[in-house]
Amino acid sequence: MFPLDMARHSSPLLLAAALAVLLLPHRTEAAVTLIEDNFIWKGTPTAIQDSNASLTIKGPAPSQGNARTIYLKFDLTGHTIAEGNFADLTLTSVTTASNPPTSFSFALYALNTGGAAWTESTINWANSPGLGTGTFDLSNTATTFLGNFNTLPAGYASGSPISVSFADWDNYRQADNTLTLIIVGTAQSDAGPSISFASSENGNAAIRPTLNLSAVPEPSRSLLGLLSLSVIICLRRRPSARL
Repeated sequence: MFPLDMARHSSPLLLAAALAVLLLPHRTEAAVTLIEDNFIWKGTPTAIQDSNASLTIKGPAPSQGNARTIYLKFDLTGHTIAEGNFADLTLTSVTTASNPPTSFSFALYALNTGGAAWTESTINWANSPGLGTGTFDLSNTATTFLGNFNTLPAGYASGSPISVSFADWDNYRQADNTLTLIIVGTAQSDAGPSISFASSENGNAAIRPTLNLSAVPEPSRSLLGLLSLSVIICLRRRPSARL
């Protein structure tokens, strides 16, 4: 028997795969409008916070009596799953490194369908939809964990972003075509400081919260990248010597 000469017998298939990789369309994104945002303060449960240009967060709850949690509401009108099943959320810090220097970690939750309506001018800790006795003071049945943001290290600079990607965003569409996202503090190296992020009212539009929808081709781009590398290697190999 003779070993298979991959360079000779498989080159048409490999070339076709390489061409498919090269012709893969660029990733497109659809921006979703943020229409309501505020933060709630556990230490003053009936007070309505004036988010103004920033949104403050502090954790972890429930042990932290001064915990603060961020609520964001996005308008999904006109957006469908055809734009992609994936979403990327980004916020930007507007505070400088805490004193003492503190690292912060955050998690993202979605308000499940059927959640109570809320507005930024009336929301507080006592009436916030999705709160309960579960992890980080959230209801285990009214909210769904979507993912963890990148951690901001101690000594972070103002303007530092945090972001998280998640899938199945359309599963959390409310009856009024909105999506409510909840951001909680999961850990911080010192319990004292809090941190603030730019809100939708911030004067600098470039650092306001953003939510972008996108489609990720199947197979993933990383796998296709590996495929293209394999193609190059195979095509460069010398034909195997016959026995």
